[in-house]
Amino acid sequence: MPKWHGKSQGNPLLGYRIVYFVCTRFGVFPAYLLLRFVAFYFFLFSWTSSGHSYRYFRQHQHYGVIRSIINVYKNYYIFALTILDKVIVMGGIQNSLPTSSRAKTTCVRS
Repeated sequence: MPKWHGKSQGNPLLGYRIVYFVCTRFGVFPAYLLLRFVAFYFFLFSWTSSGHSYRYFRQHQHYGVIRSIINVYKNYYIFALTILDKVIVMGGIQNSLPTSSRAKTTCVRS
């Protein structure tokens, strides 16, 4: 039986406020840089979920030790990116990151 009770670690509202503050005051690019450190923090100090993710990559995906460790970090980083994108879209923050012309034509349909 799983022991997860559906509660987030810490105060998630505070995290959203910090990310929103960084996006509005300094821009989107510094927020993306900040996420690298946040993902690394969770990679180091969230032993339970890191261990489960590591075992998934090692036992089910049959990755090597180094590749599994890298993928655990990537897992945290991509999750953080989705949360940041959610804050940017829902907060109406103008994204000033450059995109290719192909991405613009693919995303914007007239």
